[in-house]
Amino acid sequence: MIPVDTLISYVDRAVDRLAAVVTSLGDDRCNQRPDLPGANSPYAILTHCLGVMAYWGGHVVAGRDVPRDRPAEFTAAGRAADLVAAAERAKLQFRADALT
Repeated sequence: MIPVDTLISYVDRAVDRLAAVVTSLGDDRCNQRPDLPGANSPYAILTHCLGVMAYWGGHVVAGRDVPRDRPAEFTAAGRAADLVAAAERAKLQFRADALT
């Protein structure tokens, strides 16, 4: 089994890299979907990852009720800075959940 601190570091690194992509693209481009069938925008992908973290860390591990609208994660759009701030909060919550 993977040590909890190693898991947290992998999650943090992945979220940081996705947040960097969203930031580098800016508000308009991070919300654009590639012209491919079923493609998602970078904003939606990071939003979905935060939902996955909340579900597995909060619900499965910590036992909290975690309301989630999974289909809405894939249509999410908004400001890059707001999503990056949400990602930072999600990383802290995931760490707390994983260490419970």
